[in-house]
Amino acid sequence: MNKAVLLERFEKWEIEHKAEINQREQCARDQLKGFLSRYGTKELLRAMDLMDFAFQKGGRKDSLCYMIDFGTDALGINRADVQSGYQRYGIQLKENGRDWYPFCKEKNNKSRYGNNPIEVYEAFKTRTIELLAATQTGADETIEKIDLPQLHKNKLHFIYSDWNSLPIYVQPHLDRILSWLGMPARRGESTFQKRKRIYDCLKKDFGTRMTPWRFMDFVYNDRIMKALINGRRPEITKRVFQGFLRNVPVDLSIDVSEPKTSNDERNAVGKTGEKIALMYLETHRSELCIKEGSPILRICDDPMPGIHCDLAYTRVSNGVEEPVYIEVKATSKKDKNVFQFQMSAYEKEFMERHWNNYSIYYIADVYNAYEIIELLPKEIVAMLQPASFFVDARI
Repeated sequence: MNKAVLLERFEKWEIEHKAEINQREQCARDQLKGFLSRYGTKELLRAMDLMDFAFQKGGRKDSLCYMIDFGTDALGINRADVQSGYQRYGIQLKENGRDWYPFCKEKNNKSRYGNNPIEVYEAFKTRTIELLAATQTGADETIEKIDLPQLHKNKLHFIYSDWNSLPIYVQPHLDRILSWLGMPARRGESTFQKRKRIYDCLKKDFGTRMTPWRFMDFVYNDRIMKALINGRRPEITKRVFQGFLRNVPVDLSIDVSEPKTSNDERNAVGKTGEKIALMYLETHRSELCIKEGSPILRICDDPMPGIHCDLAYTRVSNGVEEPVYIEVKATSKKDKNVFQFQMSAYEKEFMERHWNNYSIYYIADVYNAYEIIELLPKEIVAMLQPASFFVDARI
């Protein structure tokens, strides 16, 4: 993943889901307006009492803490299923309406913000007013020094920043985004600092094409981005060529019974995969519009300068001849629902030069293969890990 790929995928996603995105954005603006009408000024914050502020499960849905966690979800708040954990700080009322966490008899411990709910509430209230003032004046150093729970502080910062900050608050998510943008996380860097660096990069490199809110909506709603930001294998559409091996004799006469080294085994797997792919192309010439009488080239048998793929043929489309390039990735692993492979820098550069005429054929369990999975460049590039060009995804 890099900036160019990120922007290309974002723009494609934005076009394909325009109506849904606009609907979610309007919902976000309505939620923001509702929150600010109750807690958007210093005067409103000073006027609120303990119950205006505190969180109670099954209680008021217009308290500040409840609205931060659940009443403004379209703003990116709680998009990662992470709540602020007000139990720990002493501003969550138990369902019985009498006892407070963590001041209830069962726990009998104290919050770092005070010795009772009133002290905690007063501390939060004072610091929230300071946060509002610092956000409006752009005093980042002051915001860093304000002692509030990180998730609570970062959520409020976005709300009070008039959308001029990033509405993503989870450390692992921010770290992954930084790596996509080519800016590794720094030792000791706070969530606020990471959000600011990402916001500054988006503003500098993408301008109005990718607003912070739309970027958040993109990474949490696009199918592949959602998987990547959560550290899971992304799922792709499965385009399978199958069945042909059952009807066509297969000669896999490559001796791998006693491989001398792991490289020998890898080479044998690769050659077997190429043989299967070549056989598929030969038996499906008419469907693939392969030029009649023209050979399907196996590059390792006939190396050509500047050609970094395994197979090539000439396709005839509407009377126009054009080259098609196939890279074969094969493995002896039996899991056909997960694919893993690595591209060389040369292969990646060649794929980018021949974007519309290039495919990867992925073959799992190569010695018992019954299907080939085709991957297109737009899917491959979205999942390539920086530097290593490694792909790890789920089908």
